[in-house]
Amino acid sequence: MRADLHPRRGGLVNSEGKRRCTHLHRAWPEAEFVIVEAGHSASEPAIQQALRDATDLLAL
Repeated sequence: MRADLHPRRGGLVNSEGKRRCTHLHRAWPEAEFVIVEAGHSASEPAIQQALRDATDLLAL
C-alpha cells in the first residue's frame, strides 16, 4: 500500500498527514511511503508516474 503526500502551499502536507502515514506503516509494515512532489491534479507528470508505479506493483 502506498500513502502519498504532496506539496501544499509551499510545503509538504502538515505533520498530521505524515504522522498518519507513519502510524499506517507501523501497523502495516508492507505499506510504503512515497512522497510525490506535485500538486493535486492527476494530470501532473509526477502524479501520473506515481500512479503508474503503484499500478505496476499491483500487477506483480
